[in-house]
Amino acid sequence: MRPSPLSTGIRRQPFRKTTSKKIIREAFFKERETQKELEKSLRLPEDEKQGRIYEICAQVLGHRKFGIDTDLYTAGLDSFGSIMLLTGMQDSLGLSVTLTELMENPTVEKLASIWDAKDKENKVDYSVREKYPLTRLQMYFAYVMRGNTTANLDRASPGRLRQKKQGGS
Repeated sequence: MRPSPLSTGIRRQPFRKTTSKKIIREAFFKERETQKELEKSLRLPEDEKQGRIYEICAQVLGHRKFGIDTDLYTAGLDSFGSIMLLTGMQDSLGLSVTLTELMENPTVEKLASIWDAKDKENKVDYSVREKYPLTRLQMYFAYVMRGNTTANLDRASPGRLRQKKQGGS
């Protein structure tokens, strides 16, 4: 059985204590109840994509105290963590997300929807073809600059070089 995401880890804040340095047990148990309520209210990953993104986010944040609808910046993500998250998603998932996209969609749920949208985008066809279409630059030279394959490099054209060798201008 997997441990609860909120019950494991190192305590970040010290126990509340009395003036005689004894732990206030009531405060500890109230905090524990609050954590259990928070754990129940978290939305955990609902599908594989969300699960994979959630795992990368948990690794970057160093904890699992967030749900798929929790703002990652509220959960502790900072600028360096953002770059680590983007790199982790690129390396693990092959998902290329920009920093702007992350900042506009800072939840696991929204990142999963970006992943779905990028999966549906038209992919570049890299298969071998018999004929390839011309690029815009090739069309410019082929149709706009008829007869001049060197365009603005007319000083280096073969005709001019021959004239200079023969003593012409």
